[in-house]
Amino acid sequence: MGSVRTSILGGPRPLSRHRRAQPDYTLSCEEPDILPLRTRRTAGVIVELLAIIATVLGLATSFGFAALQFTSGLSSFTGITSNAAVWLIVIAVLGGLTMVSAFLGVNKGMKRVSEANSILSIALMVGVLVFGPTIFILSTMTQSFGSFISNFVPMSFWTEAQASAEALPSWQDAWNGPWTVFIWCWVIAFSPFVAGFIARISRGRSIREFVLGVTIVPSLIVMVWVAILGGAAVYYDDASKGAISADVAEDTSTGLFSMIQGVPVVGGILLIIATVLVATYYVTSLDSGTYALSEFVTAPMKSGPWFRVVLVASIGTVAVVLLTVGGTSVVDTVQTGTIIGAFPFTFVLLLMFMNLVRRLRGRNARTEQEEIAINYASHLPEDDHVDKNGIPLDDDGQK
Repeated sequence: MGSVRTSILGGPRPLSRHRRAQPDYTLSCEEPDILPLRTRRTAGVIVELLAIIATVLGLATSFGFAALQFTSGLSSFTGITSNAAVWLIVIAVLGGLTMVSAFLGVNKGMKRVSEANSILSIALMVGVLVFGPTIFILSTMTQSFGSFISNFVPMSFWTEAQASAEALPSWQDAWNGPWTVFIWCWVIAFSPFVAGFIARISRGRSIREFVLGVTIVPSLIVMVWVAILGGAAVYYDDASKGAISADVAEDTSTGLFSMIQGVPVVGGILLIIATVLVATYYVTSLDSGTYALSEFVTAPMKSGPWFRVVLVASIGTVAVVLLTVGGTSVVDTVQTGTIIGAFPFTFVLLLMFMNLVRRLRGRNARTEQEEIAINYASHLPEDDHVDKNGIPLDDDGQK
């Protein structure tokens, strides 16, 4: 959160300064001052290393799942068989598109793909809502929102203890089994680059605005998305006497496309849209992840486009290894990769939470004045003695 300004006074937004003058994207700046002075340098290196490992394995996991789901989408309307060879081709193609987007940069590459995502996502939701079981979907959405509100706290603490006390195989098949643990770790693996990237583009926002923009609003959008597509899936699964459930039991990546095939009139078009969305969603995720990862590695210097291209190739290679090693248990292997990468970073996040609270509670009149000077000054005298990356220069203007 070092890159997010805490609102103190009214007035115009700061244009380029960050709160506390911390460098962009360096997670290590959020840790060391809570630790003993002698350990801070080493701790900073460890934090950055764990963030890089978690990010790489998290993105590689998404790359693997994107290949599986994109192939299932192709199979739904082309008849192409899903196998390891097709997965590798899909990874190569999606990786190539991401390389182009990463090379072009945020404004020319990622922005255009993100805009396409938004248009296609709206088209998919509207298509399913209008041509699908509209009344059933709207009823399900209303009921689901109410159920979420009433059960949020109890379900947040639900561990299905009885299942965990029984034989291990039954726990693995339970709702709260390995998939739940995997989702936790997947979210943790995405947290370093997502937090850094969003903090970068949220420069000048207050903490309240930041929390609203990255938790409340996206959660509502996801709930609507799940209510529409999930509600349609429940309706068509009941109408087909469990056909969609059977497809998911055989291959989880086919669930979305199995549901869409039940939509009348526009089902074929929606299949193509959904398949393209799988690709473009991942291209934007990998692009933003690579952008943030490159900043982790090169801070305080800015990374170059070719360096981001190399990172994309490296993450694609890890994804290929996970898919290749997995064999018939490819999903389990991909999940395990994420858990291994994200679990150590969990302890880093706990330290970051404590340090954030400590910093906010420790703010006083002096720190407020420092923040105002940093955020609102158009030019400071010391700016004449640093380069564009904030690195001090000597008397001769050299680094």
